[in-house]
Amino acid sequence: MIQAFRNGRLPSNQQIDETLKYVLDHSPVDQTKLSSEGRKLVQDTRDIIETARLIVMDKNRDESFQNFLWHTKESANKEGLGVGREEEGAEGAAVQRDKTEDEKGDWFLRRSH
Repeated sequence: MIQAFRNGRLPSNQQIDETLKYVLDHSPVDQTKLSSEGRKLVQDTRDIIETARLIVMDKNRDESFQNFLWHTKESANKEGLGVGREEEGAEGAAVQRDKTEDEKGDWFLRRSH
């Protein structure tokens, strides 16, 4: 998912949900070795992650945030603000290319399985 962000793509709500659930279920630290303050910090962090997960699933149910960013990027492309992808032209030079509506689906992450 990180590489996709680097490529300018956004995750779907399902992918966000799965990632946040994974983070909640797989602690990077052994909590038995933490002090009571450390365990409280871990629990507070989990509460924040769970709240973020619920906000995404409830308030962004129709993926409006991803669509907003997509249309904002497209608007910037149409205004010539240089937010489009670069591709190699016939002479090997990088050229700007706007995405079409057909390519919009490629902007969102898709699971490979």
